[in-house]
Amino acid sequence: MKVYGIGGYKDIDSFVEGKLSEYNKTDKRFFDLYPFMFSEKENIFAETNNGFKIMRTTYGQAKERCDLCASNLKPELEACKGDKVGLYMSNSEQWVEVFWAILMCGKSPLLLNTMTDKAVISHLLEVYGADAVVIDSNTESQADFDVKLIKAESLFASKDNPVPGKTPEEWSDSIFLMTSGTSGKIKLCEYNGINFYHQIADSGIVIKECLQVKKHVDGYIKQLAFLPLYHIYGLSAMYMWFGFFSRTFVFLKDYSADTLLYTARKHKVTHIFSVPLLWNRIYDSAIKTIKNRGPETYGKFMKALDLVNRKGTESLLSKIIIKKAFAEIRQNIFGDSIVFLISGGSAISPEVLKFFNGIGYHMANGYGATEIGITSFELSMKSNDRITGSIGKPFASVGYNIGEDGVLKVTGPSHASAVFEEGERVEFGEGGSYNTNDFVREEGGRYFMDGRADDLIICRTGENISPEQIENRLNIDGAQDVCLIGPANDRGEVMPVLIVQVPMYADVDALKKTRASAEEELGKTGIRQQVSGIVLTPDKIMGESEFKKNRKGILERYKSGTMRKITPDTMEADAEEFSAELISRVRRVVANSLNISEDGVTANADYFSDLGGSSLDYFSMLSGIRDEFGIDVAKDAAGVTTVSGLCGYLRSRM
Repeated sequence: MKVYGIGGYKDIDSFVEGKLSEYNKTDKRFFDLYPFMFSEKENIFAETNNGFKIMRTTYGQAKERCDLCASNLKPELEACKGDKVGLYMSNSEQWVEVFWAILMCGKSPLLLNTMTDKAVISHLLEVYGADAVVIDSNTESQADFDVKLIKAESLFASKDNPVPGKTPEEWSDSIFLMTSGTSGKIKLCEYNGINFYHQIADSGIVIKECLQVKKHVDGYIKQLAFLPLYHIYGLSAMYMWFGFFSRTFVFLKDYSADTLLYTARKHKVTHIFSVPLLWNRIYDSAIKTIKNRGPETYGKFMKALDLVNRKGTESLLSKIIIKKAFAEIRQNIFGDSIVFLISGGSAISPEVLKFFNGIGYHMANGYGATEIGITSFELSMKSNDRITGSIGKPFASVGYNIGEDGVLKVTGPSHASAVFEEGERVEFGEGGSYNTNDFVREEGGRYFMDGRADDLIICRTGENISPEQIENRLNIDGAQDVCLIGPANDRGEVMPVLIVQVPMYADVDALKKTRASAEEELGKTGIRQQVSGIVLTPDKIMGESEFKKNRKGILERYKSGTMRKITPDTMEADAEEFSAELISRVRRVVANSLNISEDGVTANADYFSDLGGSSLDYFSMLSGIRDEFGIDVAKDAAGVTTVSGLCGYLRSRM
């Protein structure tokens, strides 16, 4: 079956080549890009889901909404003197439409990370002179900035204002993205139309070279709009690449795990791009589920997975195993519509790559940064190439150069046109060469990322340790995340410490097991003697707004004592304290659902026979548990009628 919506072209390659050829004839500004992004008017631009039915918007309808939004936004901005307008919205159709409307009004969109501290956002708005911000209903409550706030919903009411941006001179030709700030400093990266022309042209070559990326299901290619559009990965690889070729975006109602997996299956999503954080969580959950079925089931699964990865997913034997043995696990994750997964933004563990590729999903690793855009990903159809963690080869417009120190420098017209820090333009690099500060090696024409230069730990023995390399080799039972840091002692000697994030309410036996596993895994790396200590913590290693580890911030939290530390000496006391806290929170929810005093709710009191609850009360209580802990217990915990039972269930989920 031919892919849907490629005009009169015979196949997708001809369609891609023809559209890029026409785009190449323009001046390549955002003004020129805009009509190409909406030229296939009948194609489905967006799908959403209200829980009952799927709603669709065509590219033609989206274009009309962009124009309407711009006509209503223009008068709102007349009194604004700044050349930038903040875009502080969650992923949605409206985000895309407001993005183009801001450009059409002659202003530069400043793409704001909605998860970043509000004080940081306020500072950015002040430093860069943005005196207006567009918000939506999801961000309105947190957008207390001292600038003009414009509600996106109000921009789509029918009005008679003329549509602005009829000529290139009326348009802005620049957008600004925030860096992730993992170094402690947030920069703004400016991109113009030419930069994005080269990124889109690179994607056209990728489509031609990689058979898998252009596969479809029932004629449709659907991208799950999971990555934030204010992130370079989300904007470039997810939206610009797929939007230019008028493919469908599936927008999420919320970002819970259940919603994400349900949406992927319901809409028959074919492509998902994400940072390792998502893949790691799905991997951890899947492995935990398999382990819970018993050692025999787990052993058989791992044996089959290892066989598939040794043989390669292309072999006949592997295809049989994938179809027969791994069908259930795929159904419990994304289903069978997925044809392409990409990980990028930070390093990913080979174990995670082996898992996803081994069960039948085509997962590739990629490379890029806010300053340089997306510059490569592994295009090979051979799973044995993909599971190595290779980031592939640089795209056509990109040059990779590895210095004598092993650090990668990137050149090419697709990277940002300028970078700013505290309002001042900073040097991009000699001759337009951007120093990534990433250790990268080349083997057989492929490139591999080995960690960041500024993360390197130089031990007192003189040995250099790359934390990322070590972390990706650790498979610690019960660990939710790990981070190797290098605090110094009073003599200035660096004493590496392994931080292991454990579940908030883990009991003492689980903590002991995790610590023993950490000791064993460190021993396998060969650096156990250099690591001065292992610290367990219930605190999150990565913040909610982070896509990769802010090692400087983690080190500061460790040194300042603001990170809770569980040591062998405090393990029993800490476990008891966490258990008491969990019981207290559950008792409070139970008492509230029955409108009684917490004092009357004991750990083993039965909800119905002892506390007098009704079925209606019980489901209200389960809803309260969900609100309190962010875990939907209605399916699995139905029938658990005591505080201690609920605590045990929550521990297993957390």
